[in-house]
Amino acid sequence: MLIIVSLMPAVAAAEKVDFNSQIQPILSENCYACHGPDEAKVKGELRLDDRDLAMKGGESGKAIVPGDAGKSPILERIQHSDPDELMPPPEKKERLKPEQVALIKRWIEEGAEWGKHWAFVAPVRPPLPSVKDSAWAKNPIDHFVLAKLEAQNLAPSPEADAATLLRRLSLDLTGLPPTPGELAAPFDFTRETDRLLASPRFGERWAREWLDAARYADSAGYEKDLPRYHHFYRDWVVDAMNANMPYDEFIIKQIAGDLLPGATQDDRIATGFLRNSMTNEEGGAKPEQFRIEGIIDRIDAIGKSVIGLTAQCAQCHTHKYDPLTQDEYFGMYAFLNKVEETSIPALSRQDRLTTDEILAKISAIDTSIREKSPDAEAAFAKWQEELLALPRTEWHALELYQLGDSGQKYWPLPDKSVINMGYAATRGGESFTSSLDIAEIRSARLEVMNDPYLPMNGPGRSSRGTG
Repeated sequence: MLIIVSLMPAVAAAEKVDFNSQIQPILSENCYACHGPDEAKVKGELRLDDRDLAMKGGESGKAIVPGDAGKSPILERIQHSDPDELMPPPEKKERLKPEQVALIKRWIEEGAEWGKHWAFVAPVRPPLPSVKDSAWAKNPIDHFVLAKLEAQNLAPSPEADAATLLRRLSLDLTGLPPTPGELAAPFDFTRETDRLLASPRFGERWAREWLDAARYADSAGYEKDLPRYHHFYRDWVVDAMNANMPYDEFIIKQIAGDLLPGATQDDRIATGFLRNSMTNEEGGAKPEQFRIEGIIDRIDAIGKSVIGLTAQCAQCHTHKYDPLTQDEYFGMYAFLNKVEETSIPALSRQDRLTTDEILAKISAIDTSIREKSPDAEAAFAKWQEELLALPRTEWHALELYQLGDSGQKYWPLPDKSVINMGYAATRGGESFTSSLDIAEIRSARLEVMNDPYLPMNGPGRSSRGTG
């Protein structure tokens, strides 16, 4: 008699149910409308969005008994045959699927553990799983890949050839395929990895991921969608990636780089993260409306890219599934509401090098003059005193009370200067009316001044502060 024994690979033990990814979506979709964070709509005094409140239960007592699904009323109610007892109620027209009920039962049996929102769970390096073919694993990640394969009685695919590995590596790290010369050269994985990480293309490739989250664009994004000169911020992100800037420094500089002690031009450029919102340049646009929309967009961007929350829901009500109340949302709004929407002058890399060279030359000339004429500074101070002692012409600032008639908008300032912040006129003239109680006027002077509210501090109204 021949006996054939067949051995089937053991099915991997089911992993523990994860609250955040498996249970919370079910509760959020089916239960939170009546048992969620909106206190005004809570029914039966039962909250299922918070662990402590869920374990406390409602007016009918406990709903969940960790470790004992049979004694947990919630499990009975979600599959009850009586329409008056069934949850969600029949009028909701959606019942939990059998697999969802089974998942909740398994979760309760495992202890009904609640998980924090994933964004607030610190990553922990897990222990490496044991594998049979430990020689195959070349790094920690390989252990996890191989453990999954072995659990399914599968073997790894053969190792790719050098050209394929280099192509994958190059595309992953720089977004570019290797050159023919690189493919022809002897291949060493570690050496090629270091070379590609040191390439400027690495920062350009990986900056794209962050620039998308920061909603960067080279144009205004609205109506005419005109170009805007915002590439300094893009280059800052690329440089930060290539410099391997620590993450905390990377975020701090983008949120408040201008407030850092001794803030540099690069620190101020980094705050361009807050100015990536779409810009409305329509003639009839309401500045205050789009200023507020800009703040809302910043909260959304910070929530998604930095905090890990979808914040928009809390604009109208306490968030239904992310841990963000409406009060917290408008606390963040108040913080960002203090941000002044102004442009700052910025020098390109080449201009900065040129400026440094000029300043170095000025310093050298100054040092040379001081060495050749030690008394030059005292002589200059004496000359200033003599000059200031001479009779001075008295200038009077005119107070304008009819501010133009061409349709341009003017605002008088406390120092009697006048600022025009509308679109720059391409042609035409302007007239102003004033009165001055002076017997004799010998000359008139028109001063064009800078102002922080003008583009690039002015004095003009174009995007570059000229014209």
